[in-house]
Amino acid sequence: MSIVSKVTQAVVQVLPDRDRDELIDAHRLIGKPLDRLDGRDKVTGQAKFAADYPVENMAYAALVYSTIAKGAIESIDASEADNSMGVIAVLTHKNAPTMKDPPLFNPSGGSDAAGSMVNVLNVDEILWSGQPVAVVVADTVERAEHAASLVRVTYKEEAAKLSFDAEKANARVPKDVMREDTEVKHGDAEAALKAASHKVDRIYYHDSL
Repeated sequence: MSIVSKVTQAVVQVLPDRDRDELIDAHRLIGKPLDRLDGRDKVTGQAKFAADYPVENMAYAALVYSTIAKGAIESIDASEADNSMGVIAVLTHKNAPTMKDPPLFNPSGGSDAAGSMVNVLNVDEILWSGQPVAVVVADTVERAEHAASLVRVTYKEEAAKLSFDAEKANARVPKDVMREDTEVKHGDAEAALKAASHKVDRIYYHDSL
């Protein structure tokens, strides 16, 4: 008997195989209906969610968004919203507290969180469709949302640049992208594609674009 066989036999004697787990082939749950512990409470409306727990002196906010992509706010009429039931305050660029310029998002960590340096609610400039132009604060979510629908905003609209293809000629390379290098190269993709025996070169567009 070789030395390898002797060692193998010794290991087997010292470490015998465990008894087979009897539950391995017992498919107790797979393929069978299983009731959720909170299922009955949820479907009967008895389950409580976070919003169902009352919090003392809680206030709720609803945003009013711009309906144009570029331009400026000409006027905001919040009188109807101010007089709506439960409304505590309506904040616009005319009365909102002055805020510091938001720092851009820092992927390497830190407290930076904003994705844009636009100081919304402190300026009348509109830079994108859906930009917040007012905040309504009320004693319930429903009252805040209703009052937000009563805010009337008129705009001085400007032509927006909405096509990436049309703006390629005016493109510039930024100093960095969220504090990272604007270009990272690994290998030579163009040379590899040129030398490839098979190539697929297509441009795909989404139907909604």
